[in-house]
Amino acid sequence: MVALKVFVYLLLLCCKRAELVSTANENIRNTDDCTYEDARFGRIDLSEVGLKDGVPAFRNLEKGDYFYSYNPCYSFTEKPLCNDVAACQIYKDGSISFPLGYNSFATWSISETGNASLIYSVDVM
Repeated sequence: MVALKVFVYLLLLCCKRAELVSTANENIRNTDDCTYEDARFGRIDLSEVGLKDGVPAFRNLEKGDYFYSYNPCYSFTEKPLCNDVAACQIYKDGSISFPLGYNSFATWSISETGNASLIYSVDVM
């Protein structure tokens, strides 16, 4: 989960398509993983970053013994166990995969200084 959190942080910091636009509206917190908006820090919109065709925008990023894939806004399917996910971890030999988060289980967190985090989770039974 730490690797995904770091990855999302890097995505928000490095991606030129994510927009932060100043606004004077009341605080608005969206419950999806595409947008966040509030009166103090503005708007973040990831809708143009994610791919809509079921393929992750960021695919097979290597870290240690695993590959990681991520797609904001739109779910994708990869390997047997990563169905309709936002993020997936796959063992390098392809034998095991783990859903790391679903688009429907996303929470935005904005620090007092305006640093944005997008936190995904899975429904563990």
